[in-house]
Amino acid sequence: MTRALKRLARPVVIIACDGWNDAGEAATGALYFLAERYGAKIVYEIDNELFWNYTDTRPQVVGQGSERIVRWPTLRFSTAKTSNQELLLIDGPEPNLMWHTFARMVVEKIAEAKPTLIVVLGSMLADVPHTRGLPINGSSTAPEIDVMLARNDYEGPTGIVGVLAQECHSIPECEVVTLWVSVPHYAASNENPLAVHALLTRVRALLGNPDGLELDELAADAREWVTRVSQLVDEDPDISEYVAELERGWDSDDVSTATGETIAQEFEKFLRDTD
Repeated sequence: MTRALKRLARPVVIIACDGWNDAGEAATGALYFLAERYGAKIVYEIDNELFWNYTDTRPQVVGQGSERIVRWPTLRFSTAKTSNQELLLIDGPEPNLMWHTFARMVVEKIAEAKPTLIVVLGSMLADVPHTRGLPINGSSTAPEIDVMLARNDYEGPTGIVGVLAQECHSIPECEVVTLWVSVPHYAASNENPLAVHALLTRVRALLGNPDGLELDELAADAREWVTRVSQLVDEDPDISEYVAELERGWDSDDVSTATGETIAQEFEKFLRDTD
């Protein structure tokens, strides 16, 4: 019900979509982590069949035994509340059709909640080593935050989250932040907890470090993932040399030092100073 959106008290909106924008399932993984941690409840859905080609984005059969249903592609709006902030979480599969109409419809619903901040999450395949902190880049309409982000100079095809981020700029009195994490292309076939952790570290700072958003367990999963990937890499001399080359290039690039924990610390300092 859209009334649930209008009752929100100036929430922070976080958006992530399955598909091209979600390498290593990092963007949606970060959003699902928040949804589970804070018990998010679905309050509105967009399931117009004009937006999805079901031969490309197929419905899913879910359930157990005889209790099985067909779940259609849907964009979900869920609400949750941290210790200091209401959240509106938006997720679902990237549409196949009518992106202009889709984006306008989504942003019209977001605007009903009168958000203060919109955070758009994405993850992309890149030539980065899994043994280093995965870089985050992006942009922000808030100058104080924008200077803390590694600049996103990408030009080329975009996904629906890029379209939504631009459309969100039309919402008054609301800042828009995009965060993209780079995922090693040679290790992108499964969920990537290292990339999820990288995104959530930035999101946690943007949310003012709320209670209940501890990432220690996720950090442990990330370390295990790095170990497993390293073992697989060591089994193939060609891949091992390729990763070593990426590491050498990474370690010699001074810009890389601005994409690690330093950014998260600067986020936290900025938010403390503006309280």
